[in-house]
Amino acid sequence: MLRRFASNWCAKIVQWQVNTRFTTVFLGGMVLAALREILPTFGRGAGAWQFRISDCLRRLSNAGAPGQALCIETLDYPLEWIEQIIQELDLSICLDIGHLIVNHQDVETAYHRFARRTKMIHLHGVSDNRDHLSLDVLNQKKRDEIFSVLKQFTGTVSIEVFSFNHLLNSLVVLEKI
Repeated sequence: MLRRFASNWCAKIVQWQVNTRFTTVFLGGMVLAALREILPTFGRGAGAWQFRISDCLRRLSNAGAPGQALCIETLDYPLEWIEQIIQELDLSICLDIGHLIVNHQDVETAYHRFARRTKMIHLHGVSDNRDHLSLDVLNQKKRDEIFSVLKQFTGTVSIEVFSFNHLLNSLVVLEKI
């Protein structure tokens, strides 16, 4: 059931890409988010999961979506797990700093490793393993680490919070850069 859903879902994205003729498509990890749910269900290990992701992304590429127009978002797995696919298809990256923090990954290390491919940064705070919070919940050390990355980055930054108060508080924090 999930495999059929993911396959149909991928086909719909490919059809959408072909029909709309967009030059840039930001998937924000949606392909990976849908496909990563298959892994525990089918229990075939990371190799099968990587194959399904690769297959879906290759379909998008074959439908005419240029690799650099597809941003793969950092989610709840190390990006290194799909680094080979990213390189082969020349994909871009959406570095979600909040996801890195909640998954105990080093923000500066991830940025420097993928800086050339990073086209977008999602920015939000994390507290007690809850993400998409205001940046003011982060300690000063973590803020300084993020500010260091933002000072080097020239792409798009999206404050990915889901309340007006979280947005306002995050903007106050960012004014201090």
